[in-house]
Amino acid sequence: MNQEERITFLVDLFHAIDIREKGIEYVYDILLQKQSVADIKEFVEISGISLKRTYKVIQLLEKLGLIQVYNRPMIVNIKNPITSWEILISEKIKEIRLEADHRIENCEISFQNFLRTYNLNPDNISVPPVEFISISATHYTPKFFNSDIVGESEVIKFVKGDIIKTPFNEKLKNILKKISEDKEGTVVMLKDYCKKWQSAIPNINIEVLLTEDYVHSINDMMKDINFRKLEDETKADINLPSINIRVSSKVITNFLLRDNRELIQYSTSPDNSLIGLFISRQSEIYDIFAEKYKHEFNHAVNLDQYYIKNFNRPVTLFEMFFLTLM
Repeated sequence: MNQEERITFLVDLFHAIDIREKGIEYVYDILLQKQSVADIKEFVEISGISLKRTYKVIQLLEKLGLIQVYNRPMIVNIKNPITSWEILISEKIKEIRLEADHRIENCEISFQNFLRTYNLNPDNISVPPVEFISISATHYTPKFFNSDIVGESEVIKFVKGDIIKTPFNEKLKNILKKISEDKEGTVVMLKDYCKKWQSAIPNINIEVLLTEDYVHSINDMMKDINFRKLEDETKADINLPSINIRVSSKVITNFLLRDNRELIQYSTSPDNSLIGLFISRQSEIYDIFAEKYKHEFNHAVNLDQYYIKNFNRPVTLFEMFFLTLM
């Protein structure tokens, strides 16, 4: 290892214990190489640091317990670097922990003072009956889907009546179009995209109710795709949780039910692009949609049976993944 690399590591090491004395890394590097220096001018000749600064650095190194200095004649010896640095690092870690404990305590006290000052009680804070979340193209990410749409639910129920344009399905449609055109590298692109969004689907119970129009729209979109090849290419990257997808012959609008009694409805632009979500927590409204969902889901057909009957083939794992997120 050359001197420049050694110096970089020493700078990082001294910075770790909040020591930023100019030239200290050069003087200590020399001692690590030589173990002992009998003439202080040797530091100046090797490092190019002034004699005055060299004395200052030596005083600091001695104070830190890294070296031993003998006078008449002046000899500078390095102490065992492992033992010396173990002591310094241990002291620094203890200092950081004490400071962190103090700051944590201050945070907790400040929060309690805030609650007392404004007479705030969690039981008295009302949640707004309807909340609107605005969504931009950069906002609709796997993290957003996981935290804002799925949330902390253990069961979620999707109802999909028509295809809403989101950054997710627009990009996926573009990838599928390239695959149908047999463009090089697009299957790899698809696999990467599946892996990225796989992380957005938590291991919870998911129910999806699709309309026939929705299913046929998706099937038309994928009509030029070689599903057997696509299934072979992506099945290792897709691991769906417990999911039950059914198809209804009724016309239903898009909405989502979360098990904490929240209803999510989609706000779209005239061209059907997603612009936001309305989250309703009013039990009366939730109950109406939940009852409607229960009735339609119980009378709907299993997705695999629907595909066999209408498309003469079973549904693929990739299509189930696609239909869950689209």
